[in-house]
Amino acid sequence: MLLFAQYSQEKYHTILFLLFSILLLFCYTIYISFKVSKSIIRDKFYFFLASLFFWMIAKACRLVVTENSLIWLVIIIQYIGYFGFQYSLFIFSLNFYGGEEMARKAQWVAAILPILGLIIVLTNPIHHMFFISLDIDHEKRGMFYYFSSVIHHVYIIASIFILICAMHIRIFCRRNKKIQIILHITAAISVFFMFLFWLQTVGILPKLSFLKIDGLVLKICLAFFLIILPTLGFQFLDINPVSYQVLYQKFPRGIAFMNKKGVINTPNELFVQMFPVMKDGICNISYFVDSLLEIEPKEKEQLKVFLLSELSDEYLLSYKDSKLVVKKYRSKSNRYLIYVEDITDTVDTMLELEKNNKYLAIMNQNLKESIKAKKDLVSTSAKAAVAQNVHDILGHSLTVALCTTELAVRDGCREDAIEKLAMLEELLSESVQDLKNSIQGNEFDFQQTSLIKAIKNLSKLKMQLEITTQGRPYELNSAQNEAVIRICQEAVTNAIKHGDAKTVHLILRYYQKFLEIYIIDDGKGCNQVKVGYGLSGMEGRVKKLGGSFEFGSDGEKGFHIHLEIPIIRADK
Repeated sequence: MLLFAQYSQEKYHTILFLLFSILLLFCYTIYISFKVSKSIIRDKFYFFLASLFFWMIAKACRLVVTENSLIWLVIIIQYIGYFGFQYSLFIFSLNFYGGEEMARKAQWVAAILPILGLIIVLTNPIHHMFFISLDIDHEKRGMFYYFSSVIHHVYIIASIFILICAMHIRIFCRRNKKIQIILHITAAISVFFMFLFWLQTVGILPKLSFLKIDGLVLKICLAFFLIILPTLGFQFLDINPVSYQVLYQKFPRGIAFMNKKGVINTPNELFVQMFPVMKDGICNISYFVDSLLEIEPKEKEQLKVFLLSELSDEYLLSYKDSKLVVKKYRSKSNRYLIYVEDITDTVDTMLELEKNNKYLAIMNQNLKESIKAKKDLVSTSAKAAVAQNVHDILGHSLTVALCTTELAVRDGCREDAIEKLAMLEELLSESVQDLKNSIQGNEFDFQQTSLIKAIKNLSKLKMQLEITTQGRPYELNSAQNEAVIRICQEAVTNAIKHGDAKTVHLILRYYQKFLEIYIIDDGKGCNQVKVGYGLSGMEGRVKKLGGSFEFGSDGEKGFHIHLEIPIIRADK
């Protein structure tokens, strides 16, 4: 009778604890529904709470239900919550650890054993190997029950281990050793008691007085302490902290924290890659600086002074063929954020740009010098062209003027002298206009210029000019016209001036692709031809047009000039 009363009292206390836990769980669910934003972690946590809720309600109902028709229904609901708790806790821990949703295939693989256990429970009326007897007071369990119990506790212990690891890598946990110690001790004690309770359940250990408590109570306490209560303080269910943690670890710059004692901690992945000494997650500033073997002692001391100074500043560090800029920011909690950025590519790019700028500056200077040289060359060429034209115009015009003056003086007839002087005035006026055009760079109209008239006047005055053409004459372009007229002009002038010629033969042969010209006079011959400004000017004009130029004398009588000019037809 006393044992029955004691058993009833234990059942009563268990029911009260379950009802209190259900109420607390319900209130907590409402609270997080308003406080926590929608996320994968929150959805998995809801699944965990729902499984725990079903399990507790079914467990409480089983302690009070006495009708056999309802007992089996309550047991099914209880084990739906039982295996759901096992599966949801495991999935929640994996999602929380990874910060993202597991692959669907992995979730189905994790669900195989819980689903198999539920199938065994549902088929118990057929094989009676899970529950041999359903009487709550004299409950007998079969082989499948113990097998499912082992799987169930393996899932829970694995979930606790994953959660502890996930909490350990969080920023708030890594910098607070007290939290780490409490989590580790709680997990160890919980796992130890769960193991003792399981040994007592399977009959390996006798029923000890301090273990006379329902296993569900222990698991509920564990769930509240390790999962539910920490969510209030650290907002585990909010996806933002998880996202921030992922961003912190994957940030493309090295980041770490340093406390007031000069201890560097909580480095992200890139910081550890840059400085392998931080692989343990914490390091004293002196040991950190001394580990940088590639740095000179003087620079190590400068880096240490920079890191330990209270000012927020930046430092340029040359390390392992890399250029790193180290920045330090002071937070409100008097901790420092150390920010390291690899600027090697930027520095290399700047050096390359500087090199290219120097090269471009040299090229620019060379280009300026080349332009200046070309300007000088063009200016010289222009001056030479003007000088050549002045020489040709003045030489020819003055020669004609002298001849005309001589004839006018010799001529006894006053009217003929006046006519020759009028011709001379016209010639000199046109020559002055030609000189103006040449100096100003204007093009000559060789149908109106004084050159043709001057040649004709020469033929009338002191010499005879015989012009012979072969082939079909065609118009030349302006440059070719100028060259031909100037050459003929200079040849006639030289024949009068130097050869005292009486007759000049001008032969023009028109070919399809070139023009051939012979200029032959009957003046004085010479053994050695002295090349003066006139001959060199004629040759320069022909060479400029891409032609050939020859001249000579037999030494006894006469002088001849032969030239060929490639033709670019004016009508094309």
